[in-house]
Amino acid sequence: MCPHVSLPCLRQSRRRQTSLALKAHCAFNPKQARRSELLSRALCCAQAGRRASSLACILSRVAGL
Repeated sequence: MCPHVSLPCLRQSRRRQTSLALKAHCAFNPKQARRSELLSRALCCAQAGRRASSLACILSRVAGL
């Protein structure tokens, strides 16, 4: 273990990995989604304050359908 990493930081990282693993079964797959679902996801991401680049990526996939 790296001496510069504190134990609480490691615990928090493991918790985050565990929660992501639990959510993996319901992950969003844009290749299987309908166009309307992609648009609603894009709008939801934009409202949540996500980066504009991820929104542009989703919208470019919609345009490619």
